[in-house]
Order: sequence, then C-alpha cells, then structure tokens
Amino acid sequence: MNKITEISRNEINKVIEETKARDGFLVELDGKIISTEKDYVLAMREKMEIPVEFPNPVLGWLNDYLCDLSWMDNNCITIIIWNYNNFLNESLKKKMMYF
Repeated sequence: MNKITEISRNEINKVIEETKARDGFLVELDGKIISTEKDYVLAMREKMEIPVEFPNPVLGWLNDYLCDLSWMDNNCITIIIWNYNNFLNESLKKKMMYF
C-alpha cells in the first residue's frame, strides 16, 4: 500500500526499524537540499538505484519507474523525506500536485 504520512520522530524510528527488520529498501532524502523537481528526480534515481539515465530529469520519467518496480527485488520500500517543509520549495506547484 502506498501512502504519504506526516509522523513524529519516534514513529519514523519505528518505521525505519520495521523496514530493516523486513529487509526492506530504505530511502532517506533531505528536503533542505532538494529544492527543485530536478534535484528530487536525480536524488531518487540515485537512491532507488534506477538502472538508467533519464533523458530529462522530470517527474514523468521518475514516476514511470516508481509505478513499475519490476527491476527491484524488494517489495518493501520506505521513502522518508526529512525537512519536508523545505522540500521542493522552488517547485511548489509540483509539490502540491504530487505530494
């Protein structure tokens, strides 16, 4: 199940522990350094170990890969965005559309 949730630091620590216990794939991003759509797409490509270069670092390409994770061997994926208030602060329209 996919969901976006704002939770406390203690709850985040529990989620991290659960992900590790399930041998899940954990991605942690810092919203302070991801201020544009391009920053986000490139960070996710690197962290998710997406095996291709995108012709153009836009959400459309990233979403194609995130909707079809057949190239990954893991069915437990947790993405944590620290400092969410700063995340995509130069791409607020995109943030409102996708997050």
